[in-house]
Amino acid sequence: MMSELSAIVRGACENAFNCIAVTPRPGQVAFIAASGRSDDGEEAAIAGLCDDIRREIRERYKFTVTAAIAPPTDALRELGQGYQLAQEYLSFRYLLGPDATITRHDVERSDRIGSADRITAAWYKRILTSVSEGDYVLAEEQFGLMFAELPRHLPDDRMILGVLTYFLEEIDQLMQDIQGRSLQDLLGFNPYTDLYAQNTLGRMRDWFHNRFFPSIRLQLEQITVDKSRLIAERTLQYIQQHYDEDFSLQQLAGAFGVSSAQLSRYFKQTMNVNFVDYVIHYRISKAKEWLAYTDMPIKDISDRLRYTTTQNFTRVFKQIVGIPPGQYRNDCIQGSRTANAKDNGDNGSN
Repeated sequence: MMSELSAIVRGACENAFNCIAVTPRPGQVAFIAASGRSDDGEEAAIAGLCDDIRREIRERYKFTVTAAIAPPTDALRELGQGYQLAQEYLSFRYLLGPDATITRHDVERSDRIGSADRITAAWYKRILTSVSEGDYVLAEEQFGLMFAELPRHLPDDRMILGVLTYFLEEIDQLMQDIQGRSLQDLLGFNPYTDLYAQNTLGRMRDWFHNRFFPSIRLQLEQITVDKSRLIAERTLQYIQQHYDEDFSLQQLAGAFGVSSAQLSRYFKQTMNVNFVDYVIHYRISKAKEWLAYTDMPIKDISDRLRYTTTQNFTRVFKQIVGIPPGQYRNDCIQGSRTANAKDNGDNGSN
């Protein structure tokens, strides 16, 4: 189907412009038209071309499509930005209605878009961040707060359904980015069809809380558990191999491709101790080993374990062990002498 739609786009476009058409993602055809002009008249001509393409698809396949046109430009470096703008315009199709060609002028003139965008933009970002970090409880709470605001600002249920559909699309794209799978593949059911079957706002809200969020949480938590255990084990290995070097949670998170909050949570869940406490205790365990079995000066131990001052090292050591490092070394020496004396006494009695 996508190859047939691409052929329709290329055929219509090549009659009027030099163009290329590609399919950047499932269900979408994008084309770049080169005409040598970048004025409003040329934008209107391309809008007319999109109308013709939509009409042909509607008549041939008996379904509708929406087209979005980025503002024309004469700079090649702005093509990427133009594609992103067209994507943004497409996100408003549920507010502007189906089977339409959306231009910047439609977006600028629409009161619907302004109202919806003001409400949802910040919420979308928060919810997507929570989902990407595996905090599904917070994501559901944030969604509930967003949903409660919608009826106060949008005049009808159809507009709210449009906002919710776009929300699903954002989650869908996130899943493809981080899991390489569509939302439908991940959940095992079509969330769009399910959502459209809910004919009241109350049922839509209940569907998200009782079906969508529990389902996505169930599927992703197992993936997250496997991922979190692997990353926690790699973090543990790094600490044990590089305990005498400077490093931070932020550095390791960047190296492992997760956020600091994610790495902190993964480590705590797997090791039952937080990252900072583990690093401190591991370094102190090395200090105890060196104090007991080497004559390394306390200052050298402090420096090697990356403490800024010997006083700071001594304070932390005493907090954990209960006595200062000098006393610990003396106790170890005394204990060793006592043990040796006992061994010698035992040997003498034999």
